[in-house]
Amino acid sequence: DGLIRAENGSTVTLTSNASVTGGTLRSEGTGNLNVAASTTVFVSDVTIEGKITQNNNSDFYMDGAIDNQGEINPVSAGNLTDIVVDMATTFSGGGTITLGGVSDNNRIVDQLGNDGVATNVDNLIQGRGQIGANLVKMINQTGGVIDANNPDGSITMDPINDNAMINRGLLTASDGGTLVLTSGPFDNVDGLI
Repeated sequence: DGLIRAENGSTVTLTSNASVTGGTLRSEGTGNLNVAASTTVFVSDVTIEGKITQNNNSDFYMDGAIDNQGEINPVSAGNLTDIVVDMATTFSGGGTITLGGVSDNNRIVDQLGNDGVATNVDNLIQGRGQIGANLVKMINQTGGVIDANNPDGSITMDPINDNAMINRGLLTASDGGTLVLTSGPFDNVDGLI
């Protein structure tokens, strides 16, 4: 139930296998929460308020209930920049995950081969990158939106081959972006594409 806060004009950087379980990560005003480049960070059952930037070539392991009320922003400058779903991760809170940067190397994956499951309850996942990489199952619930809205790239949906990408929400391409559906089966249960 604790709070880690970057106040206006200040920075909190998570680096070197930092691990945060429970509580809240918050940025206020121009405050910056950062996952350092070329590092690995672990969070489990946390609330995110404000914006957290995940820098190039980093692995941001997320597990359990992620109450995202702000914005999670992986920013690849060319290297793989991964949100890693190790087992089961649920994104709720109505926030945004913006796959940003100058390449499509932002990914939501399971690097350990544990058949991870990412459930998007009501977040907007947008930008450019890859969701699945043949390594994670994705469940997009009724309130979830996945929007390939970066005209300079695409979002590729390639869930693990043995499991369907289950869509009950909205998969869309807008603003000149490209949405690519590939590999595993897509189960569009009352969803919109």
